[in-house]
Amino acid sequence: MARQPAEGNLPGLGIQLDYLLERPGWRTPFFGKIMLTGWDTRQEDARLDMINPNPPGAEDEDQLAGCLRQVVPQLDALIIADYIPAGW
Repeated sequence: MARQPAEGNLPGLGIQLDYLLERPGWRTPFFGKIMLTGWDTRQEDARLDMINPNPPGAEDEDQLAGCLRQVVPQLDALIIADYIPAGW
């Protein structure tokens, strides 16, 4: 079965893709908790970490900064979750 890109489902959820930056080989960092369930109980298991070994390049940072300059004046709030060093 062919894998459908995640962005294919996002507009249907009301998520705009106007400022989506895609780069070959880039993996978005992910930190998640596995939840064990059964017999009317829920328990957190180990954390699942998927990290990106490559830091963004200067061109990518410039493009991201340009997108932010355009969109920030329209926002009520901006949350940046930056809790890992670049390239991890």
